[in-house]
Amino acid sequence: MLKTNHMLLSIGLLWNSTCVLASNSIVYDGNGDGIDSQQANVITIPDAITGKYITLAVNSDCRVDSTRAETPNTQAISHKGYHFPQGLMYYKLHCQQAHITLYFHGIRQAKNFTKYGPTVPGDLRTVAWYTLPNVSFGTANINGQSVATAQFTLRDGELGDDTGVDGYIVDPGGLSFNDDVGNVISFISKSYSASRKAGLATITVHRNGLIGSFSVDYSTIGNTAITGQDFQPVSGSLSWGEGERGDKTFTIPLSENATIGSSLQLNLSNLTIAEDAVLGIDTALLTITDEEVPPESLPFQSVTLESPLLSSLPKSPIDIVYNGHKQTIPYDVVITITGSVSHLIFEGRVENYGLVSNSTIKKTLIGGKLTGYIVNEGMIADTELVGASITGGTLAGTITNNSEVGGIIENVQLATGTKLSGGKIGGIIKGASDSTLQDIELVADTVLIGGKLSGEITSDPEHPAQIGAVEIAPNTILSNVRLSPTVQLPEDVILGDGVKQSVDINNPTMEDFGLDSEKIAELDAEQIERLEPAVFNTFDAEEVEQIPMEAVGAMDAEQMAQFTPEALDGLSIEQFEQLPLESLGGLTSENMGGLPTNILNQFTPEHLAALNPASFKLQPTQNMSKIFNNLDIEKVKNTDVMGLLPADWTINPETGALTAPVGAKLALRNFKRSSDLSEQVVLPKMPDLDTGFGIGGKGSNVQEGMNHSLAAENLADFVLSQDDTGILNVVGTGDSAGKKYSFIPDVDNIIQVDGKEIPIGLSVTEGGFYVITTPEQQQYRVIPSPQDPIALSKLLGDGQVSIGKRGDVLLSYEITVRRRGTARQVVIFEPLIELAPEDLCVEITLGEIVCDFDNAPESMQPGIHFPNTNEGSQTAKVVYENGTSQTIKPTLLSPDIFIKEGLKFEGVESIVFNANGTFKAIYQGNPYLIVPNFKVEAEEVIEDEKISSIIVNEDGTLRYTVPLESKEARTRREQEKIHQVLIFDPFIEPIPEDYCEEIFPGEYECDFETILLALE
Repeated sequence: MLKTNHMLLSIGLLWNSTCVLASNSIVYDGNGDGIDSQQANVITIPDAITGKYITLAVNSDCRVDSTRAETPNTQAISHKGYHFPQGLMYYKLHCQQAHITLYFHGIRQAKNFTKYGPTVPGDLRTVAWYTLPNVSFGTANINGQSVATAQFTLRDGELGDDTGVDGYIVDPGGLSFNDDVGNVISFISKSYSASRKAGLATITVHRNGLIGSFSVDYSTIGNTAITGQDFQPVSGSLSWGEGERGDKTFTIPLSENATIGSSLQLNLSNLTIAEDAVLGIDTALLTITDEEVPPESLPFQSVTLESPLLSSLPKSPIDIVYNGHKQTIPYDVVITITGSVSHLIFEGRVENYGLVSNSTIKKTLIGGKLTGYIVNEGMIADTELVGASITGGTLAGTITNNSEVGGIIENVQLATGTKLSGGKIGGIIKGASDSTLQDIELVADTVLIGGKLSGEITSDPEHPAQIGAVEIAPNTILSNVRLSPTVQLPEDVILGDGVKQSVDINNPTMEDFGLDSEKIAELDAEQIERLEPAVFNTFDAEEVEQIPMEAVGAMDAEQMAQFTPEALDGLSIEQFEQLPLESLGGLTSENMGGLPTNILNQFTPEHLAALNPASFKLQPTQNMSKIFNNLDIEKVKNTDVMGLLPADWTINPETGALTAPVGAKLALRNFKRSSDLSEQVVLPKMPDLDTGFGIGGKGSNVQEGMNHSLAAENLADFVLSQDDTGILNVVGTGDSAGKKYSFIPDVDNIIQVDGKEIPIGLSVTEGGFYVITTPEQQQYRVIPSPQDPIALSKLLGDGQVSIGKRGDVLLSYEITVRRRGTARQVVIFEPLIELAPEDLCVEITLGEIVCDFDNAPESMQPGIHFPNTNEGSQTAKVVYENGTSQTIKPTLLSPDIFIKEGLKFEGVESIVFNANGTFKAIYQGNPYLIVPNFKVEAEEVIEDEKISSIIVNEDGTLRYTVPLESKEARTRREQEKIHQVLIFDPFIEPIPEDYCEEIFPGEYECDFETILLALE
């Protein structure tokens, strides 16, 4: 009697189920063009049947993410019409189109390629075996051997790809031979075992075809077993006639004193050469054991053994009562209507017409009844629970809970089209959108996400179930459940006792999804898994910061997809290191750009590969370039981003420099300031001009390009540089010595332009802002700024200086006149820095100026000199300790918010922020000027009140209210739930026709300086 060698079989199964991309390291040339392990697009692995090689070769722009060898019976549905001599090859390709060549080194000719998967990509309801069309078959001479080949093209989301349009091509398939035509002659296993106590080993060879007469030679070779001592060598031939299908055997004499554990090799050779005839497993291993020989047959139908042997269970069908004592069944089985098995681990497909109890399903179970405790690690379909529980895995088809002992189905996923009815449901239940749950009891604290509900749905009144993202059928009765804002309620739903709903589904809170915002810092992995993905859309950056490391490590792709970009800005490096790689695949085109730059610096090729390339390419170009430019070139290479580049982007593969399409908004590498910057100074994010536009900031240096552009405008005497705070200084030399200007680069207005239409150089935009166009055809806007924010803070007695990204500067400082308090002004600086008066200041060393202010008039003393309130002047001056000065003018805090609020008024067509702090508005076709002043009020409001707003007054002024975002405001908001706001009252004046010219319909060019003088 032969007995399967379980250890060898287990090793084989482990090989079949493990990703074997590492097998590319085989020093082998599988397609005749060089060693495969040295090529990124060629993989050679052993097959799962014979151990002979299969080689996969794809086009060079298609990345092979994973491959593995499989047997046909590892699929959910067995194929009874075909044999697969070299099994199946599974591969996942990262591209949108793949030109594939497969080399089958164990087959001489091929006529059919069969694959397993959905005929409608991504729709699991259409899973089946089918013949892949448009496959070209041929042969190749590899290492002197004729090898069968199959060539075909697959496209993302089209027939042959298992998944929908997702940037990947997934395809399990293999060469197949029809049972009624093809002939595969093969050992029935790669490994055999036989006890020396039996005296003989019987070896079975199988033929599957019917047509033709065939013969094959067999022989034995000693491996660790010694010929003549452990066994007697044998050789001979086996023959099958026309129409004869089935098994032939030969025997090998074994010595009763044979060495236990020794092995010998079995060979098949010299198969009759004929069309459609191939060798399957032609080499096998026989291991000699010392096991007791089991009886030929069992005396009773019911079997319960204290130390059971798998051989005591018929392979299939099973029609007996059997207690397996936790044995593993590695093959497919059928349990008949009279069969009843328990305490087994099923690794193959189970076709159940009887009863399965207290067992583990590793792959698939279909039909019958389940009792006791069933652990599901695969898929269970069309079955009835009559026992204690089904836990885990996927359910499909029709599932009925008819347990009379209070059985529960828990922690399962419902496949598309599944219908689950009756009994108790618990844990985390995730359903496909078209799955249905009917007449169920949701036990305490159950979380149900997705699917449809009908009938009567109840839960625990003290600990109601949380239901989200489900569709409720008409006339459904709900009681004691909490409904998240994502639940679709029909008009005729019946809401019983204890139903909790969102107060405002358009403005959901965490509590609506069953999450207490005060408990974020206490979340663990299990609690994260229980949260509906939509709840993460309610998080802000501060709340993301509070998520514990353990909880972050359990986040999945669906949850990551819900974060807003603003919330992702709160993610820390430590949290990022805990994120599962696959969760990054959930990042969307809307939120991916919210990742902070210090996180992008941590990206490796594995992180980039985990991103969804389709979503990546749909991002705004500014976000896309932010990611590219803030990568770390020590961690990633230029080639690592190729799959993420849109078709209209180009990259220099050597330098990493990028070129975006014309009109694209861009982002450079972020400027990194020194950590010793005063806490009283707040600066906006700024691009680092000492880098290029490319991977990790590579490419032509932007600062050098800007200087080149100045030279093109005959401004070669001016040198542009960025200091350690990010301020952009333009300093005159030569004939322009002594002239100096200061700007901040506008982080939001870097644009790829058409060099044929826009020459390099300096120009002025509408509103009076300077733009510089570099030789790389990139346009940078610069905004006036204070020359030295730190020195400015000191002038204010260590007051706060907050520079907005549009050049609006908030000055906050203490005053003691009349009553102590905090004064605030919002101003915009002129870029010109006036030199220190020569009669007051002397440069004692290079860059060090000493001034005698003792005898200077008040207007020339260091500080900020505002006009008297009765003067009505719209200018003031800042005098620094070194005697230099800048003119400032009033403006409004957060110009972008002001413009957004202003555009809400009917008739307002456009609002433009000007470099002098004013705004130009077009209202009903007429131009108006909005002029701020130095009167600013501060108030505190309740958090729930509307904050940002504009009110038009009857006297021709506006009342603009905007939140004051400062550390002080944030602290008080957290503690007292209040906001501090600033209130401005600019006035509105029609722009006199004499000072404005309409250069395009609806677009005016105005002399703003003359207008202001006229208005004064």
